[in-house]
Amino acid sequence: MSNQQSNSIKFDVKKYILKKNLKKDIPASIVVFLVALPLCLGIALASGAPLFAGLITGIVGGIVVASFSGSQLSVSGPAAGLTVIVLNSITDLGSYQIFLVAVVMAGIMQVILGIIKAGTIGNYDACSFNSEGLGTFRAGDQANPFVGKPGELHTEKEVRIEVILPAFLKAKVIDALLCSHPYEEPAYDIYQLQNEWNGVGMGVIAELPEAENELEFLRKIKTVFGVDVIRHTKLLNRKIKKVALCGGSGSSLVHAAIAAEADIFISGDFKYHEFFDAENRIIIADIGHYESEQFTKDIFYEIITKKMPTFAVQISDIKTNPINYL
Repeated sequence: MSNQQSNSIKFDVKKYILKKNLKKDIPASIVVFLVALPLCLGIALASGAPLFAGLITGIVGGIVVASFSGSQLSVSGPAAGLTVIVLNSITDLGSYQIFLVAVVMAGIMQVILGIIKAGTIGNYDACSFNSEGLGTFRAGDQANPFVGKPGELHTEKEVRIEVILPAFLKAKVIDALLCSHPYEEPAYDIYQLQNEWNGVGMGVIAELPEAENELEFLRKIKTVFGVDVIRHTKLLNRKIKKVALCGGSGSSLVHAAIAAEADIFISGDFKYHEFFDAENRIIIADIGHYESEQFTKDIFYEIITKKMPTFAVQISDIKTNPINYL
């Protein structure tokens, strides 16, 4: 099946290659290549692949991957266990050339999905699960199949690639799939998962470099947020180390802050009875709705200017807080 999509995907090379590190990265990459080369050639020979393929694998794994990984520490190279997998695949497919086409096509799909952030799990990206199988289809008379012939039932060895992605990336991932896949009608499934994503949510939590006195920390809050008054629960006579913060109305998150073992929860709009939810396990600091989210505009400014550096952005000086204090 042939694909007629013509969308393009941008790849920011500068993000992955740091010029300041090249003097150290290039020699280190060459060393990795030289160390891995004998094993690369051995695996190629044992797998029934050309020795040149082992050489290319060593170059890619040792030099290219090290340069593009963007990681401070990385070890890449061949795995002897691949010998059985490669040999079996070449035997099943009938030739090394067909096997090479399948591997390259699957690799391109994985790279593209990784670039657009599909397959990101926590601090890891380009995560996928791949399984081989048989795909069966019959192309219609008006079809232009990449493999097989119109009107004939065809069976093809295929690789199923599974990645996880957030809902807001769905359209982008589908476009990338249709753009890069050689089939005229690529088959894909989208399953809604119940996985929790700890990378997003309301509020943030972090630890101070050094634990601070409760009263002194409350005074620091007044200075940083520019507030004249803080409504807070009683002090617990212990140091402040872990801080939870939710801009606006965050009273519903106090139990989450307690579960995260925060020492203080900064937010706004706490009602009288909601202060009892602290239960002497956390300090609630109500600094006001507007006051607790006033720096959101600075966050948006930073995001927009990074994403669109040529776009003129101006922060408004208008104060929208409807509450006044006497």
